[in-house]
Amino acid sequence: MNKILTDFEAVIFSVFFCIISLVFLLISNECNKNLEEKKKLCTRETLAKVVNVRSGRVISSDMNSNVWYFTYRYDANGETVEQESKIGISTKCFSEGESVKLYYNPKQIRQIYVPGDKTSSLGKIFKLLGIMFACVGILGIILCALIFTHVI
Repeated sequence: MNKILTDFEAVIFSVFFCIISLVFLLISNECNKNLEEKKKLCTRETLAKVVNVRSGRVISSDMNSNVWYFTYRYDANGETVEQESKIGISTKCFSEGESVKLYYNPKQIRQIYVPGDKTSSLGKIFKLLGIMFACVGILGIILCALIFTHVI
């Protein structure tokens, strides 16, 4: 009886990893679609100045780190705009006072895309996590199948 429960738990564990893998791959796909949409809409190039760098703390059970938010000042459609990045990133890639190239949406001047801010790596990170979880899940399913058929 205990062996069947252990086999059942192994199958559930493997399926769980496959489901988590799908979730990560869907998030990756959504990140990439949002980035491509932003690139398509933000067509006007301008030079912006980083006027503020703010850090926020990310605290979880196994991690304690900073994320960085950058406020950019730029001219768009004859107006001076200050816009803080919406997504915090783990790398402090800009310093206050630094000039950076960004693109803005001419119809919504607060919508920006900053090529150098490394937010494009989010989709890649989620994709990598999805692939890793899929490998563990599929390997688990294969091992369970081999165990159930008494091959190993």
